[in-house]
Amino acid sequence: MALSPSEWRILRELAELTAAEDPDYVQRLATFGGHEPGEAVLPGRGRVLVPALAAGALVALGFAATAVAVAAFEAAGGRRRASSGRFRR
Repeated sequence: MALSPSEWRILRELAELTAAEDPDYVQRLATFGGHEPGEAVLPGRGRVLVPALAAGALVALGFAATAVAVAAFEAAGGRRRASSGRFRR
């Protein structure tokens, strides 16, 4: 939402008062940032596409890990490992 002209005027007045009161603070703020707000945000579809692709890659990786684990289990004869005896009945 954009600022109204009166809000811009108040903002400028606050900036001028701050600059007059503490020039060192204003100098520190001037060196901080250096880009427009929202500049680093991906445009349009990128905001949805990148996270969706990342989530899809994670799901695919999970399926692949499960398939490898099942194949290793079946290659071992499908048997459970010897019990350590901790949970005997």
